[in-house]
Formats: sequence, C-alpha cells, structure tokens
Amino acid sequence: MSLQAGETLHGGDYEVVRSLNEGRVGISYLAQYKGGDRVVLKTLRDQVLADLTAQEREKFNNKLTNEAVKLARCHHPHIVRCFGSFLEQGQAFIVMEFVAGDDLASLPTATLPEEEALTYIRQVGEALTVVHGEGLVHRDIKPANIMLRAGQSEAVLIDFGVTKGFNETLTSIYSSNSDGYSALELYDPSEKAQPYSDVYGLAATLYTLLSGDVPPSAEERVKLERKGRKLPPISGVSSPTNRAIREGMRVDYDDRLQTIEEFLALLPVPQKVEPSPPPTPPDPGFRLNLYT
Repeated sequence: MSLQAGETLHGGDYEVVRSLNEGRVGISYLAQYKGGDRVVLKTLRDQVLADLTAQEREKFNNKLTNEAVKLARCHHPHIVRCFGSFLEQGQAFIVMEFVAGDDLASLPTATLPEEEALTYIRQVGEALTVVHGEGLVHRDIKPANIMLRAGQSEAVLIDFGVTKGFNETLTSIYSSNSDGYSALELYDPSEKAQPYSDVYGLAATLYTLLSGDVPPSAEERVKLERKGRKLPPISGVSSPTNRAIREGMRVDYDDRLQTIEEFLALLPVPQKVEPSPPPTPPDPGFRLNLYT
C-alpha cells in the first residue's frame, strides 16, 4: 500500500509524516508515534508485493518479524534502534528509530582525515559485532547507510537490509546490491550473506571515505584482477589502514577476513576516539509490536 501524509497505521499508533526513501525492493516512511518520538516504518514496495504469491508474502512477513525480534535485542549506541514490527492489512512493517543528522555520503568534503574516518568505521564495526552475535547480517553497508547524529561525532548504522535476500526470484529481478560496496557473493541469489559480506562493505566504505572514490563493483573487480589490475593503495594513507582495506575487500570470500573483529584488529586505533556512551534501553513507554 502506498501511504500518504496523515494516514494512520496500527490502530492509530503511527501517523505517516512523509516518505523517506524508496529503493528497488523496500520503501521507508517517517511516522509520528502516538505520544512519542518520530520513527521510521519500513516495508516492501507495492510493485514487489504485487509480484509475491500468498505463500511468499507470508514467508516475508515471518522473516521480517523474526529479524525485528533479533534487531530489537541489538542494543548498541552505534546501531539504529528497532522497536519491533506489526501487520497492517496483511503487510508487514518494521519500526525503527529515526536518526536526525547527515549520512557519510552527504558530507561536504570528498574525503575525511584518516583518524576521523577510522573513528567512524571502528564505531560501526563494534556495532556490527553485536549484530553478528545475534545471527544477523546487515547486507548493505555503505556511506549512505551510516548516519552522524546531529551535533555529535557519533556514527549510527541504519537501514538494515531486512527486505533483501528472502526470495531468490525477487533477488534476481529486483537486484538491490550497492555497486562498489556489495561483496561478490551478494550478487548470487544462491549464496547466503555472512559476516564476511559485511566486512567487505565496511572496508569498501572506508576506502571511499579516504579516497573520495567509490570502488569498482565486485563483479568488475573480478574482470580487472584477471588482467592483473588490483585495487591500488590510497595515497597518503598509512600502510596498516591500506592493508586492512585490501584484506577486507578480497573478492573471494575464502581469501577475505572472515569477521569484523579480524578487520578491526588490523586497523590502527585512532588517538582521539572517545569511549562510546552506554547503550540506551528502549523507552519503557514505547510498546514493542512484535506480531507474526
């Protein structure tokens, strides 16, 4: 269902403010929670839903609900908070925290100083260890999916790819990979995303923050490497950081760093990193909607 400003969902709990973002598969809305803060509602696009059988729609609803339960357990200051999910006329929605600020793809400068970039990447990497510990994979790490909270130097990982990968047919038709940041295995519907897929995305994001360039897609890199053309080191960046990017962006996942912890271990520790604030538990007044 296409939602318009002013429409309400879930018995009036949520009032749509405006649409936020529409991808090939999913769409997000900014909504006002009754008596609380603004939130983000995420679901499938109408065109995608129309292509689903009743069985596939039920499968998606169950998958989204299950992932919402896991995401709601991922309390970390650098992860967008998940409040749960609900059904509206048979369509599943996931309810996420609205993070005010700018994403890393919208920064006014083309590149960041190495220490600043490492700070943000380490924050997100530490958050991903919590995500992976719950058996989840983000699947879509890129600068546009990392927000900086307004007025703070605090990176927050948003837009979990809960709409990705649940159906092989849809994955092939509505390819939603982010060229330059998606690992090679994510282009293959028969491959299941793993933590090493997020390692690739995080390393590629660091590459962009330091070089100002989006790396070639993993599929293009396969062709280039057959010709002996590997991704060059970034000029002016330390050898340890260049090495971490190289090892994290290995095209073949068997050759790649397997965990975020391994990737972070290779990265230099920024000198000005401030300790992360303690995780903020969900507002007790915010009712979790975890429905099947």
